[in-house]
Amino acid sequence: MNISVCIIVKNEQNNIEHCLKCLTPYMPEIIVVDTGSTDNTKAIASQYTDRVYDFPWINDFAAAKNFAISKATNSYVMVLDSDEFIESLDIQKLQEELQKHPYQVGRSQSIRALSSLNALKRLIAACVCMLMSPGITT
Repeated sequence: MNISVCIIVKNEQNNIEHCLKCLTPYMPEIIVVDTGSTDNTKAIASQYTDRVYDFPWINDFAAAKNFAISKATNSYVMVLDSDEFIESLDIQKLQEELQKHPYQVGRSQSIRALSSLNALKRLIAACVCMLMSPGITT
């Protein structure tokens, strides 16, 4: 799979494990950038990836995102928030679409669902995929 996943976090110990647990079957490269957590976020993330980096928060989300993307080694990047997760993913279909449209930039639709059992919100498959290219910043 030619996609790197980047997640920017701060004090997300309640969300990060579920996010990463859902990603690991699909994505071989997961990058977590921590902007100053004082909880167990980094320790939890380290259980799922060895690509955990510190980035001091400078009130600029784009700078943190660009730092995360700079650590990615694949051609495409998916940026997720730690409270977002992938419920299921058709890897073959995704690869076919990337091969058919290698220079397209896409945004998926976020689907918000409310569980009737415990009334907890969850976010399903919200992501931004972008083609990495020298000089691209967000």
